[in-house]
Amino acid sequence: MHQQLLRMLIELAVDKGLNDINTDLKRAVRNLTDLGDYFAKGSFQKDFFKIARQMLSNEDSPYYELVSEVVNNVDPYIIKNFGINIGLNSWTNGANQIRNIEKEKGFNVPWVIVFDLENKAENSLSKTEILDIIQQGKEIGIYSYMFFIGNDDEYMDELLDIVKQNSECAFIIYSYPELLTKDNTSKLREYGNAIVSVYMDPFNAQPEFEHAIKILLDNKCLFGSYFNYNDDNANVILDDSWVRYIEELHCMFAFLIKSKNCNNENSEKISAHIKEAKTNQKYPVFLIDFYEDIMHIDRNISTESCFIKILQDGTIVFSEETLTTEYNIRNNCILEILSLLAKSNIY
Repeated sequence: MHQQLLRMLIELAVDKGLNDINTDLKRAVRNLTDLGDYFAKGSFQKDFFKIARQMLSNEDSPYYELVSEVVNNVDPYIIKNFGINIGLNSWTNGANQIRNIEKEKGFNVPWVIVFDLENKAENSLSKTEILDIIQQGKEIGIYSYMFFIGNDDEYMDELLDIVKQNSECAFIIYSYPELLTKDNTSKLREYGNAIVSVYMDPFNAQPEFEHAIKILLDNKCLFGSYFNYNDDNANVILDDSWVRYIEELHCMFAFLIKSKNCNNENSEKISAHIKEAKTNQKYPVFLIDFYEDIMHIDRNISTESCFIKILQDGTIVFSEETLTTEYNIRNNCILEILSLLAKSNIY
């Protein structure tokens, strides 16, 4: 009952804050940040809102423009529901549960599980199996899930039902443009607990990318883009033009994902570029260094990082460099696999 009441109070406060933004954007954003700090329980949440206040102390911060973009173009239900699911259910209550499990069991637990379903396997995980994995995750405090589904419309249909059945979770869907139809995006708007990142080809003009973005915008979804960087396209990321391009399309964030064929020099350059862009608030688009930012959040929640990716056939991957392992979610539950990883000194 306490958690239900807390969520209700936060929802009411967020509703008021979103309404106040129409009157005084900067003041309302700062009030929402103070509200978040008030409800924050752990050190990670406190640090997050402290950094947010520091950034927003700059009256010319482009993040005010970003907030305006979100408020004007995204359904308030998504802003509120996804925000509370990730902020309260995942990063607060879920994080506390994760820390208790780690203390009791003596091994690390990730705050998010990544499903990489882009290349369909002969014996791919079924929707029932994925639902069971998510249920296992929730029982140990994991309320955030990321899905890479490529251009397989079967996965999109199944994923929409998974999102619907787990209304208390926060989902990030990485999709190719072709899958983002009016019907799919209207369902995402209705469910309110998922955001979408659309695959972008940094080298080629993409009318289908722009078409997908328009559908998301028309359906008032919270969305951004993603692309994989490597030694061939690293220089593209260091150029401002691609950011300006997605900014014009009203993308609100961008995930930059390191590929296996990216050497350390390029990887370090890009990570530094992303960090500098966020620190100096260069764009009204929020840039996310996929692996590094996932691990950063995990280190703040659990002191030590822990990363889990599940492939199409159930194989467990525990870092961006790992191609395959002996561990499979079909053979052991999540807790057993985390224990086995700890015993093998992977974590």
